[in-house]
Amino acid sequence: MLRSGSFHTEFNPDGAADHRILPYRGGVKLRMVVAVMALLAAGCGADAEPWSTNFQVSFVNGCITETQAGIDEGERMKTAFEEAGVTAHDACRCVLDELEERYSESDFFILSPTEQDEARGEVIDWCMKKLLDL
Repeated sequence: MLRSGSFHTEFNPDGAADHRILPYRGGVKLRMVVAVMALLAAGCGADAEPWSTNFQVSFVNGCITETQAGIDEGERMKTAFEEAGVTAHDACRCVLDELEERYSESDFFILSPTEQDEARGEVIDWCMKKLLDL
């Protein structure tokens, strides 16, 4: 049988002030949220999950095709790659490795397409500077 006093019928913006299970007030709740966010940001000390082999192969193959086309079209890029002794595969592997350092596969895929393009662009710039001394 239900008793009238067993349900909350009034709106309470703090919510937990009269909560029977976790009676935390604002300051304690804020510290708990900050602690949880810090643990999530730090990854709880665990390594990021490895990206799937299928995605790695697909990414590198697509990247090599695009990079090789860019090398073949631009004399300046072709010269830079040749002088540095860098292949399209080297450049693409650098990009993939750096993306894996910065993002887990699942985190990368929850980014919007625009954010993924921006992340790839930043990593490509970083790798070109590292590999080609640009």
